[in-house]
Amino acid sequence: MTVSLVETDILGDPPQVIQYMPESDVSLTVSGGATPSADSEAVEVAGASELTVVFDHNRSGSDSTDIDLELYTSLDGSEWDTEPFWGQNLGASKRKTYPVTPPNTKYVKWVATNNDAVNATAVKPVVVVKR
Repeated sequence: MTVSLVETDILGDPPQVIQYMPESDVSLTVSGGATPSADSEAVEVAGASELTVVFDHNRSGSDSTDIDLELYTSLDGSEWDTEPFWGQNLGASKRKTYPVTPPNTKYVKWVATNNDAVNATAVKPVVVVKR
């Protein structure tokens, strides 16, 4: 399932700081269920001086104790690397901000995966790009 993102300029120009986030929580089924993972549409990061990922797993219905958030890179926004550029695992009811060194590529997308075989969950990953 690919999640559409809302783009918001949160600081103005200059500097330009853009936040990319889903309109609502992203629901993930248990690891053996129909939708245990979701990915975002492409986020352009070319020329970024800073990249920050906010992984909000402190949502209503965030019962999983084992969830991964990974960033994948692409030069064209359609063909994606098969290995993640960056990744973290987060337990239940956590919200964490991660500064990430911007990749030398044009696009990133996040992939959230619920590894919990018993509990479904909800997440809201946010990518912030400073140019």
